[in-house]
Amino acid sequence: MENNNLIWTSILQSKIPCLVEFAADWCGPCHINKPILDEIEFEYHGLVIKKSVNIEGNELLINNLDIKYLPTVVIFHDGIEIQRFIGIIDKKDIVDRIEKLLIS
Repeated sequence: MENNNLIWTSILQSKIPCLVEFAADWCGPCHINKPILDEIEFEYHGLVIKKSVNIEGNELLINNLDIKYLPTVVIFHDGIEIQRFIGIIDKKDIVDRIEKLLIS
């Protein structure tokens, strides 16, 4: 996982949708979501950015974004939170939301 300050800057400046995964190494469901998110990133290469934030040692960011449960996936667009998914994700739900953002 890359530096979280760089992640946050890239999210705020991005003009394309950003999928941000908040996870921890010890979180079993986070490991289930990872290949799903990687697949979405591959299928929407260049249209969506995927970032991962390890919650360990990032309390300020986690508190500012009110991340209370793991895993949490948040979709940002133009630096604004559009939707958040908590727990094991359904690929179709995320893809549907991305599609709506891409055509708007």
